[in-house]
Order: sequence, then structure tokens, then C-alpha cells
Amino acid sequence: MRAGRATLSIVLAVAAGAIFAPGANAAPYTLGFNADADGFSVFQFQTGGGEYYDLAPEYVSTDGNPGGFIRYTDPDSGSPEDTKARFRPPAGPDIDHLGGVVSFDVRSTATGIVDDVFVTVEDTAGNKVSCAFGAPGAAWTSYAAQISASNPCWKDAADGTDATPSDLLTIFENEEGSWFVNADFGTGSGEVSDLDTFAIQTAPPPVERALTIKYKKRAEAFIGFLTQPDGPAGDDCVQSVEVELYQAGATNKLLGSDLTDENGKWKIKKRARTDKMYYALAPELNEPACAEATSNMTEPL
Repeated sequence: MRAGRATLSIVLAVAAGAIFAPGANAAPYTLGFNADADGFSVFQFQTGGGEYYDLAPEYVSTDGNPGGFIRYTDPDSGSPEDTKARFRPPAGPDIDHLGGVVSFDVRSTATGIVDDVFVTVEDTAGNKVSCAFGAPGAAWTSYAAQISASNPCWKDAADGTDATPSDLLTIFENEEGSWFVNADFGTGSGEVSDLDTFAIQTAPPPVERALTIKYKKRAEAFIGFLTQPDGPAGDDCVQSVEVELYQAGATNKLLGSDLTDENGKWKIKKRARTDKMYYALAPELNEPACAEATSNMTEPL
């Protein structure tokens, strides 16, 4: 991902005070437009650069999915169009969103479709990733995407390549960016696009793991197993996972590491001293979400 100058969308959000303070967007939330636009705006910009606007969407109290919804009516037509538009929620990305799910409902009267339904998340440096779902329909359609590099839907918006864990981490740990949902799909005149029930659900707690350690004197090696209860991360938390061996002391000394095999077994060849204590550690993983695991201390005899 290429970091560049802040795009117009982010600059405008800062100027308008639309971005929440860091951490304010951390909790899971659902914006269902039951009484008003729930703080959403429409970011409208000229395709060739130049003028850009932060507009209030039209609020409609009935015929949503269910209840109320917000609406954007495209002021121009043709290809290429002079302007494009995105729905923008009041809260931006947060590190706690990684591994969670973003969802929303869209319908559109668009004709001459040239753009998909997509959701984009962007940081203040202009780094952004997008997930596209295909052309919109005239009836309400629900869309959802897990916020993870393991979901191939997410692409680096700069070059269209698959988003990496590093790409997502860069954007979500910034916590001062913006979410966007496309609101402009076709070239026909009078296009009307509607949005309902925008939600961010955070990831479940990390999968707990257990780590054992034993010293084999004859082999002059430490061995052990990394295990987990059955859970949503499956075997990803225990297979091909790095385990580190430490000599305990005032400053714990890293002695080596090994990747676990298909059974979660690890082995590090190292002659032990009988006057020292040793332990193993499997660092926390973000994708999938796996909790840090530390073994008990062992004292070779």
C-alpha cells in the first residue's frame, strides 16, 4: 500500500469536525436511522478534482429495511459524470474493528451501472482499502464483510491487489480515518440511492491457548505442545505458529524459536543449565485472533 497525501475526503472530514476522537468509535454499533440520519453525511466530489462538499443526506422515515433510511439523489448524468458521492458514517475505523464485520443495506434506481456497491475505509494519510459486492439492485439488499485480510474481498485501493494484514493494521490503528459506502452507481439521469442499517460488529475475544514445555536431557532440547479448545479460529491458532524459548532472569533472554507442526508440537535444541529457569511463549496473533500463551517455568534437573 502506498501512503500518500491526505485525500480530499479526509481533509474535509477534519475541517468539518466529522471524525470522532480516537477511541470514541471503538464500541460495536448499529445506525438504523430510526429517527434521523444518525450523524451520516454525503461526501460529494468532482471526478476531475476541484470542488468537494459534505452534504446532509435526505432522511426518509418509512419504507426502509425496516423503518427509516437515508437517501442521495445524483444531480448529474453521463459518462464520465462530473461528480461522485459516498455515504459517510460519523465514526471512523478503530483497531477493535479488525476481525469484526461491517454490514449495511443498499438499493438504487441507477441505470447505466458503472460502479459496484462497495465499502471503503481510509486513514488520514490516504491509505485505503475497499470491498466491492457487485452492482446494486432496485430492492433492498443486505451486504456484509468480515474485516480481515483473510477475506479476499478487501483490496488495496491504490493498485487493486489483495489487502494484507499490514495494510489493514496501518489504517485501523490510526483511528482517525473514515468509512465510506458508495452512493453513486450509474450514468442515468435522476439516480436515487438509499442506505439503511449501517453496522460495525467487533471481533469475538481471542481464542485462548495452552502451551507446555519439557526439557529432554539426552536430546539437549526443549519440547512442548501448543493447544486450543475447539473454536472459530480452528487449527490456525496452533499450527505453523511461532513459539519462543526464554531463559528467565532479571531480563528474560530469548534463546530461540520454532514453528509448531500440524499437531502443535514444537522443539528447540538448546543445552540447559541446571541453575536456570526456562519458559516458552506463543505471541498473540491478530489474524486469526489468538491469545498469547505462556508455559509454566521449568527447571532442568
